[in-house]
Amino acid sequence: MRFKLLTNYFLASAVLWFTACDEEKTTENSAPGSFTVTAVDITSTTATVSWTAPEDADGDDLTYDVMLGTDVVSTDQTGLTYSLTGLTAATEYSGSVIVMDGNGGEASANFSFTTANPDGSPSENQNPGSFTVTVSSLTNNSAELSWTAATDADGDAVTYAVTLDSDELETNQTGTTYSLTDLASGVELSGKVTASDGNGGTSEANFSFTSYVIDISLYEAMAGFVSATLVDCEYSEGGSGECYQIKFSSNPVDDDGPFCPETTNDVGGFGNYDGTTNAGFQVMKAALFQAMETDGYDIISNTPNGDGSFNITIETDVPGGGRTLMAASAACLEPTPDDALTLTFEIPVVPSALSAVDNIESVEFVGLALDGVPINGAPPSVVDNNGKIPSLDRCGGHHDPSGYYHWHFLAAHMDATLDANGLLDKANDIQCSKKTQEATVLIGYARDGYPIYSGQDTEGVDPTDLDSCNGHVSATSDYPDGVYHYHASTDITNVPPCIAGKQSVKSFDKPS
Repeated sequence: MRFKLLTNYFLASAVLWFTACDEEKTTENSAPGSFTVTAVDITSTTATVSWTAPEDADGDDLTYDVMLGTDVVSTDQTGLTYSLTGLTAATEYSGSVIVMDGNGGEASANFSFTTANPDGSPSENQNPGSFTVTVSSLTNNSAELSWTAATDADGDAVTYAVTLDSDELETNQTGTTYSLTDLASGVELSGKVTASDGNGGTSEANFSFTSYVIDISLYEAMAGFVSATLVDCEYSEGGSGECYQIKFSSNPVDDDGPFCPETTNDVGGFGNYDGTTNAGFQVMKAALFQAMETDGYDIISNTPNGDGSFNITIETDVPGGGRTLMAASAACLEPTPDDALTLTFEIPVVPSALSAVDNIESVEFVGLALDGVPINGAPPSVVDNNGKIPSLDRCGGHHDPSGYYHWHFLAAHMDATLDANGLLDKANDIQCSKKTQEATVLIGYARDGYPIYSGQDTEGVDPTDLDSCNGHVSATSDYPDGVYHYHASTDITNVPPCIAGKQSVKSFDKPS
């Protein structure tokens, strides 16, 4: 029989050599994959050898030879079991199953067992057979374990124990699934499932995984939420990972302003002016527009309204409709909302750090607030846009020209930012009244998957160890085991100035 195997090998090699020469094929034959063999139904004189079907990358038809010791007892069989007979009682046997693909590729797996005593009683207890564990349905705090059933050669009933990071969670379970709950978020976890036969025999299968950082349930509970799907995503820095693809309807929050004032007698939202005269982030009122006039931007019309002030001319000049308060080249921009849009985001479920941080540019997408609104960097330059100044409401948000509302500030920390810059005036409603101001709240997730928080981890305590992206690793109420996360600052604007982790090339699919 060894002559047969060698003959098969040389014939297969010859076939492969001539195929490569005659047809100029360079792809080599792939051997069959690994598989497992178990001896079951053991008596004093018989046993059954059973094995799993290996995969063959080439799709070749597979046949099997069974060896007991050094003797080949079966050849060229296609089934996955073989019955051994004529065995001696209370004797230890070993052997192997060899799989062949007919083209020279082969693999093997070993087995061993001990036959029962002459009276049929087991000569020694056999351990349960090998099995595998699969982890599925991962979230930030849960996972599902499932495993193949371990076969016991002695016919003993098999039970299972589940261990996670040295803590035994379950014993004497007969089923082959187990739900892991109350897990820490964003941490590497490992464990094992142990199969026991009740007579001292055991076998183990290990598993490991990393729990997600994003708590997707926080998005699912929000108005405007459409869907969340796990997808494979490509990173803009190279490589790939797993992302949540999250979809929201546009404008799920109060987006009524105030934005541009009607006249220089009125008070609107905020504008970020980068001209020469009275530059800076400020309330949209007469002083701002007079400063722009001083710098040569013709934003106030020269038509007295009867009381010595001047009207701001109202014209329609915004992509997609809406109103632009303007005269000549300058403009106060206030686009029209479009509530029919669907916004799509891709955020890694397990963040991974960049070798060098990615600085946030003007209007660049930073992350997704829990309310389903995109968070962007600073508003665009007024000077670079010939005097066109976008209007922001008093929580730091406004509409994109295509119609979707987005933040340029972390709204839950807006009043603290206004106060630090001398702009907070609650008596005159110059405050962020439509978003609750909370010092320690989770605001959302950055485009790299790391959480974004308001100003503090613990009420009344400002972090002192923040890095250049305004982030650090510490415990929060949502992540008691600690996680890297960003904080709102009191800068204009107060969003993270850079991103520390890898991000999907499709982090924000902006509507056209």
